[in-house]
Amino acid sequence: MADDLLLQEGEGANRSHHSDSPSPNEDKVIDGVDFISSLPDPILHVILSSIPTKFAIRTSALSTRWRHVWCGTPTLSIDFLKRKRDAIMETLTRHYSAPRIISSNLCISDDVNSGQGVCLCSFVLPATTKSQVDSFIELGMAEMMFLAFRDPCFKNYEFPDLFYTNSSLKLLSVNTGNIVTVPTVVSWTSLRILYLNFCKLSDASFAKILSGSPLLESLALFYCLDLEHLDLSGSLKLRRLAIDTLGPMQIVAPHVHCLTLNHTHHKCDLVTVSSLTEASVDITCTELEVFCTSDSGTDLVLLMIVDMLEKLKNAKKLTFGAIFLQILSLAEACDVPFPTLKVEVLTLKTVIAASVIPGIAKLLQNSPSLKKVKLDMVQRFIFIIPVYN
Repeated sequence: MADDLLLQEGEGANRSHHSDSPSPNEDKVIDGVDFISSLPDPILHVILSSIPTKFAIRTSALSTRWRHVWCGTPTLSIDFLKRKRDAIMETLTRHYSAPRIISSNLCISDDVNSGQGVCLCSFVLPATTKSQVDSFIELGMAEMMFLAFRDPCFKNYEFPDLFYTNSSLKLLSVNTGNIVTVPTVVSWTSLRILYLNFCKLSDASFAKILSGSPLLESLALFYCLDLEHLDLSGSLKLRRLAIDTLGPMQIVAPHVHCLTLNHTHHKCDLVTVSSLTEASVDITCTELEVFCTSDSGTDLVLLMIVDMLEKLKNAKKLTFGAIFLQILSLAEACDVPFPTLKVEVLTLKTVIAASVIPGIAKLLQNSPSLKKVKLDMVQRFIFIIPVYN
């Protein structure tokens, strides 16, 4: 009910006077002094940030002192399912009178369970209009923003221009199947961590995001369609890069130290990764797939994998998945030459099977500096068997 979400002015105070049971703060009073209520607001805000917002709101019933304290908490945690939008909007309006919002999370979904998660602030809004979403995003401008669009009604939603000029934003996570249309000006001058999931954006649009995020340190791209050429040479502070890709991609990342890469058999070219010290690489495969349908296709996949190994040869820590190891075994059977690696710690995410042993053996032979080998046994193992016409 709406009154569960937003307490009316004076309602809580009147209830506490007419109740026969003692108020929650009576046992905290010693010699007539309420020590918790005497704490300064910033400390109370920190305390209230650790509990769900619906409980923080209820503290307004304690006394006049507590009536507006919850409005200044730097985080917001509300399950908006089955709530009235007017009450939601009033709650947000009052809460965002807080001088500094640390975290906000907007999740639009038609799934009752999709709003569950670990985010500090959760907005789950069924059947919401575009103007309301724009208002929520503008109200929720914070240091950390988590935005998810899982409702098919919002497949054409575009973020307001104000969203791209948040100078206080430090962490941004966007999960949407929409085409992301980026305006001419992007100003995320404090952004350090960026996660993009299932976004459709062009190389030109992503270049604008990079140019407007000069302090970017960590970037994760999961199944971002239409992005084919990833040039990170201008991101001088970028050190961590994680990519799950379905299509072909060229990666220029001269400043990245740590790379996590999962891709399909489509061409993935590590053009420049000269600063790598750590890398984890595997091939994405959800079922028994046929990577190649011709001898020439097989050769291209094998050469791509070995070329990738050449680009990773200076990294001190390497992790390879089961399918990657199987393709290395095929390369070994085809007498494709392997580079000499400088790896010191090698992690193998696989099971010990005949299809991976030749690849593993060749890696060990070509790693003269190797100090430690870790075997991370996977629960599911897929055999990749090329089929030729």
